[in-house]
Amino acid sequence: MKKITFGKQLILSCLSILFISFSCSRSVTDSPEEKPVIIEDIPKITTLYPGGFGVTNVTLGGEIKEKGNAKIIKKGVCWSINGDPAIENNNYKEDKVDSEGQFYFALTNELKPATKYFVRAYYETAKGITYGNTISFTTGATSTIKLPVNIFPTSVTLRGEVVQGETESRTVGFVYSTKSNPTVNDNKITKDIFGSASYEMVLESGLKPNTIYYVRGFVINRNGEYSYTEEKQFRTTGYFGPARGYVVYDKGETTDGWRYLETTSDLSIYNGKWGNTDKSVTETSSDLGKGLGNTERIVLSIPQGECAARTCYNIILNGFSDWFLPSTEELLIAMQSLKSINIYIKGRLWTSTERDRFNAYSIIYNETSKVYEVSTGHKELNLGVMPFRRY
Repeated sequence: MKKITFGKQLILSCLSILFISFSCSRSVTDSPEEKPVIIEDIPKITTLYPGGFGVTNVTLGGEIKEKGNAKIIKKGVCWSINGDPAIENNNYKEDKVDSEGQFYFALTNELKPATKYFVRAYYETAKGITYGNTISFTTGATSTIKLPVNIFPTSVTLRGEVVQGETESRTVGFVYSTKSNPTVNDNKITKDIFGSASYEMVLESGLKPNTIYYVRGFVINRNGEYSYTEEKQFRTTGYFGPARGYVVYDKGETTDGWRYLETTSDLSIYNGKWGNTDKSVTETSSDLGKGLGNTERIVLSIPQGECAARTCYNIILNGFSDWFLPSTEELLIAMQSLKSINIYIKGRLWTSTERDRFNAYSIIYNETSKVYEVSTGHKELNLGVMPFRRY
């Protein structure tokens, strides 16, 4: 009995030792190994100064340095007109390239001209979005061209408008040629404009009568780039109009029912008195465009007798009966226009502009100064009379 008990105890002891040994072995083997903690690098992001400036175009960019082991999900630029821009403003460009170095995005027709913007570069990792520094820039100025006006045989008034910052100054101007799409390599005139403004320039040299010209406005932006407007065209006067007379003036556009001023085809001058001195013809004007109204007023005020205005009002030439005695300004610019195409009207001519009850204005050629001048004369003098019409 003792031997059997001792044997059992021996066996149980051995089994216990094996079990403990096996258990200890499993506990060591099954415990997970401790992994080292990896700290992700934080890249540096810098916003680059914008380039490639245009009126509504610009190139924005940034630069990522010291990327290390960071995984960049996406990177880009964002912009706004207020403070520090963020992508929540929906004005951004981005890509999903995991790399460092410089990156760029071109904006085309996405900005307003002459506007100050703020821009920041950014990148996104698993930890969120990191922004770079904020940089401001102002887009280029823009110019527009209006219809050319006051067109004569050798001169024209060109008009435009520039939009730029209130404290900015730029050179604006016009280029012109007898061929379409003129550039600065053709003819040009310029002036400096401060802030946003409308402007006009009188082109008084280099033009030929009865010639079609093409013109474009421009503004020079900070990078020296010429930003051109659309094209307009005009024809210098000095050609023959519908009544076969000389077209001496073109307003450039039709207003008040007319645009062109035309003389008679036969420049031989009628002669006559302005009218009698029985009464004054009130409210006659010296301004351009007032000759027809003056003539009608004179004809009504002086129903009978010799009258320069009535002579013009009653004639029919080349099928046209809408003639009138020109105002002071109308006759003066007509004489100057004819002179520029080498047609000199000598002597003294009546205008439809009254000075007072006894006198009216006339135009006379000064042989000494070689210019046409405004003078006055007694209404009963026999002076030259040149009919005009407008259309």
